This record gives sequence, C-alpha cells and structure tokens, in this order.
Amino acid sequence: LEDYQEQQDRPAAVHSRLVSFVLGMLTLTATAVGAYFFLAKDDIDLQRGKSQHDNFQGTVTMATIQSHAVPEDCWMAIHGNVYDMTEYAPIHPGLPTLITRHCGKDATAEYDFEHSLVLLPIVNEYLLGTVDFTASPTLRPSKAPTSPTIAPSPPTTPPTMAPTERGATRSPTNRPTTAPPTMRPTTPPPTLRPTTAAPTTPWGCPMEFYTLANVAQHPDANSCWYVLYGVVYDFTNYIDDHKGGRGTILAECGTDATVPYEKEKKHDVSLLIKKGFSSMIIGRLGTTRETGRVACDEVDLVAVTAGTMN
Repeated sequence: LEDYQEQQDRPAAVHSRLVSFVLGMLTLTATAVGAYFFLAKDDIDLQRGKSQHDNFQGTVTMATIQSHAVPEDCWMAIHGNVYDMTEYAPIHPGLPTLITRHCGKDATAEYDFEHSLVLLPIVNEYLLGTVDFTASPTLRPSKAPTSPTIAPSPPTTPPTMAPTERGATRSPTNRPTTAPPTMRPTTPPPTLRPTTAAPTTPWGCPMEFYTLANVAQHPDANSCWYVLYGVVYDFTNYIDDHKGGRGTILAECGTDATVPYEKEKKHDVSLLIKKGFSSMIIGRLGTTRETGRVACDEVDLVAVTAGTMN
C-alpha cells in the first residue's frame, strides 16, 4: 500500500517542480525584457560590451585630465573615474555640447544633476582609469641665510723692559707692537622686500542677468528670447525644430512664458532637461541688467524658481 501511495505522489511532485521552474523562467524573461525596453527608451546602445578603453591608463592625474580639454580630445572625471569622451560626445542622446563643455574637468556634479549612477556603466568602454588624487607639487627646501662672521685677530705681545748699562736707570721701552685688531666691515643683513598680496580668485562663475524689458526687445523669429522658471533662453534657432510648429514658439517670444509652457501637455522642468535646453541658456531673470556671478555647478540649471511637475 505504501509503494502504491508513493507511486501516486511522484507525478504530483514532478509536476510541482516543473511548474516552479517554468514560473521562474518567465519571471527572469519578463525582468530582462523590462530592462531592455527601459534602457532602449533612453536611446541607450545595448551592444557596447567593452569594460574599458583600449588606451586604459590605470591612474590619471588631474593635470593630465586638464590637458585634454577640447572636443577633439575630451577627457573628464566622473565619480573618481576618468573617461575619454571624444568619440562618445557626437552620439550622446542629448546635444554634444552637454559633454564637451566639461572637457578637462571633474564633471561629477554636472553628471549627477542630469543622470542616475545606474547609467554610468554605459560609458565603460571609454574608461581610462581612476583619478590620482595623491599627485601634488612639492616645495623645495630653501637655504638658510648665513650671518657674517668676524675674523679673529692675531694675539698681541705685551711691552718688555729693555736691558741698560750698570748704574743707569732702567726705563721702560716699548717695543713695536701689533696694532689693535680692527673690526672688518660686515655686510648688512638682507632686507625683506615687501611682497604683493596674491590676487584673490573671484567666487563662482559669471552669469548675465536680464530684466523683462530686455527680454521684450527680442519678440520675433529674428531674435526670440524666452523666460522659463527664472532662466532666460534664446530659442531663435529652435523655432523651426519645434514639433508643435513655429506658431507656438513665436506666440511667446519676448515674454515670461512659464505659465503658457506649463499649460501644454507634459511640459515641465524635466522636459527642459531631457531635451538638452541648457545649451540655449543665455542668462537669468533679474531686476537690473548686469553681469553677476553664481556657483559654477549651477550655471546649467534649467530652472531657478519652483515649477509645477505635471
């Protein structure tokens, strides 16, 4: 009876294991397909497989990175890694200038503002190595100034009494003696020249500030300026590329178009970032026309005032 029961239970156990295996494979397949479409949605090339650049360096100093600061030879540091982005910049899903403006620099802050760390492995094939933060110039020891010394003078001989004939009185005679030592002239100690204070480096990076009156002077297709979220844009060259047609753009030239912009479907701050509109920024909205300064990591901010996230 027990053998019969075991034979009856065996197919059920096999069936249960088979169902678990199939469900597991379906889950893995669904996860892989989901990841594929997630990456493909952002125009990410899934065929890249190299883990580093052919010219892998190992460690690279910041001085070396700064010597590759042009679009034709573009190196940069991101989260302690060094990348040669010369070939990647032209195929970047955004504008190439979003890459080339940071050539020769540590672009960690700019990368974090635009992207997640999840996407960083996409550029592994351009990896040159890691940043060598230990390399720094050393100071050579300076020679201690020497003090002038006084030369020793020869010893002097005291005067002696010369011998006299018998009966004559003795009188002291001075033999020629060496002149008393004189102090040799010494060189006066060097005087310190007054040093000029080193020029101080101005804080931040320059930024142009415009008033609404300045923006209103650019109201048409010849020169079309916009204000969006406190940032001033020059959309003149974007008019013909706008998918919604020229009229939508031209209607708001020369104005603060933040409110009309948000009324359009899916128009918010994130769209400005996704479309790479930071390359069209010419300044910020201010109360007077002036050249001011802002933190360097905030130069490319597409919005400096709160906006509605649709």
